[in-house]
Amino acid sequence: MPYIPAAAFAGGAPKPPSTQIIQINQFNGIDLSSKPTLMSLTRSPDCRNMMRSAPGKVKRRMGYERVNEQPYSGRINGATTARPKGENERCIVHAGNNLYMDGTLIAGSRADAENEAINGTPITTTGLANHRSCITKGNCIFDGLAARLLVYADKLDGSETRIYFAPKLSDSAYVPTVMIDRDPKGGGTAYEDVNMLSDAFTELFYADGESTSYQMSFDDLIADAGATVKLMNDDGITWRELTEGVDYNVNYVAGVVRFVTAPAVTPVDGQSNVSITVSKDRSEKRAWIDKCTVAVAYQLPTGGTRIFATGNPEYPNRDYWSEIDDYTYWSDLNYSILGDSRSKIIGYSNLGSYLATHKSDGSIYIRTPVTDTSDANRQSFPTMNIIRGPKNTASFSYAELGNEPLFLTENGVFALTSADLTAEKYAQDRSFYINGSLLKENNINDAIALVWKDYYMLAVNHRIYLLDGSMKTYTPDEPHSTYQYEAFLWTGIPARCLWQWNNELYFGDDEGNVYRFDESLLTDNGEPFLSCWETPDLQGGLFHKQRRYTKAALQIQPGDETDIDLSVNGGDGWRTRCVMAFPAGAYARRTVRRLDMAKVNYAALRISCGKAQPFEPDAINIEYIQSGRDDKRL
Repeated sequence: MPYIPAAAFAGGAPKPPSTQIIQINQFNGIDLSSKPTLMSLTRSPDCRNMMRSAPGKVKRRMGYERVNEQPYSGRINGATTARPKGENERCIVHAGNNLYMDGTLIAGSRADAENEAINGTPITTTGLANHRSCITKGNCIFDGLAARLLVYADKLDGSETRIYFAPKLSDSAYVPTVMIDRDPKGGGTAYEDVNMLSDAFTELFYADGESTSYQMSFDDLIADAGATVKLMNDDGITWRELTEGVDYNVNYVAGVVRFVTAPAVTPVDGQSNVSITVSKDRSEKRAWIDKCTVAVAYQLPTGGTRIFATGNPEYPNRDYWSEIDDYTYWSDLNYSILGDSRSKIIGYSNLGSYLATHKSDGSIYIRTPVTDTSDANRQSFPTMNIIRGPKNTASFSYAELGNEPLFLTENGVFALTSADLTAEKYAQDRSFYINGSLLKENNINDAIALVWKDYYMLAVNHRIYLLDGSMKTYTPDEPHSTYQYEAFLWTGIPARCLWQWNNELYFGDDEGNVYRFDESLLTDNGEPFLSCWETPDLQGGLFHKQRRYTKAALQIQPGDETDIDLSVNGGDGWRTRCVMAFPAGAYARRTVRRLDMAKVNYAALRISCGKAQPFEPDAINIEYIQSGRDDKRL
């Protein structure tokens, strides 16, 4: 038979096996949404308990330790920090029905605080509701039971030691002067609005020298609260207080104050000289504020701050706001009704000079203050635009990452941008890489968020989902969003509340324990935890050719001794291939191990560390041989 060269055959002679290498030198974060075959090699379908160490590099997350020797009186419902004038930053924790400052129980009234400070009388309770609370700037506390304000005062004995207490806002509410220049029989000029938090109000009258009966603007006054009546002295500056039953009597039902002797004409032309303070039951309107559970401090573009509050279950589409920089004064005219009551207000975002009010149906009301041209002290907050998008879900998911407001919706974590202000819809999803897991979580409405350093952290069901604000990826994965944040997932963290204190990250659990994350810790409250990095489906070479994965090389960053488990998955489940032991070293350390994964259609590697050791991978190389023969199983 004559010789026939191999080149004469169709396709030529089979090529000899060739060695090829898959290199992973960049580690961006987790991807819980993409299929393994479509995932970038720079991301992992499972990199539990990792975080960014540098752009494109990751390391084991920090561990945590418990900081309170004994649990608080109940589950941790809220926390914040305060910096009283002249003092260091203090930690405020709402646990059970109580409020604590640096572990010390805070009284619910000034009287209780003074008795404890001066007489040693133990404080029994603060009186808060035992469910999650919202604590705003200025330390206003909204727990759905009674709005409170953390304050401090000097002790009565004159010492410099301060006492701290958290009274109801109504206990120290501002008493407005609702009418001035009032004639004894009525009339006058409206001056300040009624304060929903205060039963008391004041009216100023011009005495005519003859009238003994002075008609108040309201009847059915509270007799038990009494009245405070003052007359201006002849100097036109000072006032003297009269005595009820001696100098005057009050018909509380009719709202009339009757003087024994008619007050003299005012000694100063154009200035009222009779001041009457009485009380009318405002409990119904006071409950509008007391039953709120969600609030935000809104920095006004015109200067100053107002607190906006909502969450009253009886008025789900209504919110209220305080006076500027006075959180004890809530005018009975300062409220808005936004849309249908079937869609409740969920939370707020500050977007530049605008306040975005989010509702459960996905609508966002964009508002900004408008000052009354006839009264510089009065502002309204009309709706400038209404944007619509996915339904909002979690009231405690609102936080600002790098000047970008983020919040949780039924479709993931979304951002509100300045470009959305005049749009009809918002569509800036920022959590594509974690949505595959996040949106399957139970009780997602209970998720709570915090921005810590460059991270937006969302805690739910003993997990923390992190969006890394320093790592943005411009990707077609979500075509309607300009970019995605790289993401991470921490597990085994029973965080009911998150906060930061002195630049450190804290969380509290359902058992009344408070924990602090620490960069130097490699355990969770003394127990080791698993950190890992799993490769996606390794797509080296031609999918229809036979492949054999022969070696894996791992390089890790300088550091202490580390034992890393190398596991492989050839389509039949994970199995540990070997332990890669790295001695301590001041330089990058590397090692190579055999894989012996022959004729596999699917291949993935996982490196993990379950010991209290550092874990900071730097690069992974996977070596494989591709045969010229077709895989006969295809």
